[in-house]
Amino acid sequence: MPLGSYDALLLRSELEATIHGAPGDYFSGEQLEAWGPDGSWNPEVEASTAYYRAGVHAVAPDTRLFEFVMPMLQAQDLDPARIDHYCALIADGHEPTALAISVLDAKTAEEQAHWCLAHYLLDGHHKVEAAVRMGRPITLISFLAHEKGVSSSDQIAKARAVLGGRRPRR
Repeated sequence: MPLGSYDALLLRSELEATIHGAPGDYFSGEQLEAWGPDGSWNPEVEASTAYYRAGVHAVAPDTRLFEFVMPMLQAQDLDPARIDHYCALIADGHEPTALAISVLDAKTAEEQAHWCLAHYLLDGHHKVEAAVRMGRPITLISFLAHEKGVSSSDQIAKARAVLGGRRPRR
């Protein structure tokens, strides 16, 4: 991990798989509606990039926190037998835990703000994919970076409060 200050959080989410440009995609949906086309998003180039939505949370009347899980491996590159293994565990009542390093980027327009919290998945790709396929929640240990995103310490503290992230037990 890069040197810096982090908050270690334990989060729980039901994830929804999406692809850039598909229905449910933040970048071609909410972001485009809020800021319009700015030339930085090219649906032809990014159309195959899959990721997971982890929810939208109200921070203030004009501020929303959009939460994403960004895999380092795509689902088609995962071992189907390992996904099946985690599906069986989830069916038996287990709730797997994945690991991510996270960055908060706060974007503000005239009348609204979008805080985008991206959890870059370091470990647990098979667990996440199994939880999504089963429609069940997963826990995530997130190391939220203080110096890496475009956000202030106050924004990070508010995001943490909104998420209800607990510090993992020692």
